[in-house]
Amino acid sequence: MSEIKGRNVKPESWQETWEKGETPWDRGASAPGLIELIEDEKFDVGSGPGLVPGCGRGYDVIYFAQRGHDMYGLDVSKTAMKLASEYAERQVGKDSPVLDRMHWLADSFFEFSEETKAIVPKDGFQFAYDCTFLCALHPTMREDWALQYSKLIKQNGFLVTFMFPLEPRTDDPPPFTLSEELYHTLLDPYFELVHINRNPKKSPSRDYKTHIAVWKRK
Repeated sequence: MSEIKGRNVKPESWQETWEKGETPWDRGASAPGLIELIEDEKFDVGSGPGLVPGCGRGYDVIYFAQRGHDMYGLDVSKTAMKLASEYAERQVGKDSPVLDRMHWLADSFFEFSEETKAIVPKDGFQFAYDCTFLCALHPTMREDWALQYSKLIKQNGFLVTFMFPLEPRTDDPPPFTLSEELYHTLLDPYFELVHINRNPKKSPSRDYKTHIAVWKRK
């Protein structure tokens, strides 16, 4: 078996990255492809609570909360969650009821703390949005990634995946290169692909190959 190239980035490294402000992936807004899916293509993810793992500064959490969803943003970095909370308050206003629909969780996606378990919905999430989260994980963690989503998303709920990168971008990942076939291998045991856009809208400065897909929990 060939050796897997790339770094298995530890939680403390992500924390250090956020403390130093070294976040070149931070695009400052939700991906145009996500907005296209929800607003132009009118895909309905349902009305229940949503989860955004690896949410960083929380743009997607804010986006869905403003559309009425009870949202949970999760990141292993405490600094990221502090910045997300502060950014959300500036964006929607400190007295806005939208703030009450946002919950910031500094925790591991793979094993929730007791504190997190007490906060998240007991019957699971209606949907989750995976945006450049899988590509940050070492390949040895991919099967656990799929299994955890299958546990967190309720039956007939949805997993929205922003598939990136689909072409090699670095000799020292992350981000690790992904493929549509890989997503099928990981998710087909638990989910059914119900929608895919292989040419979603992109920011002019980020004209790279991406797909955005929606998977329904079996």
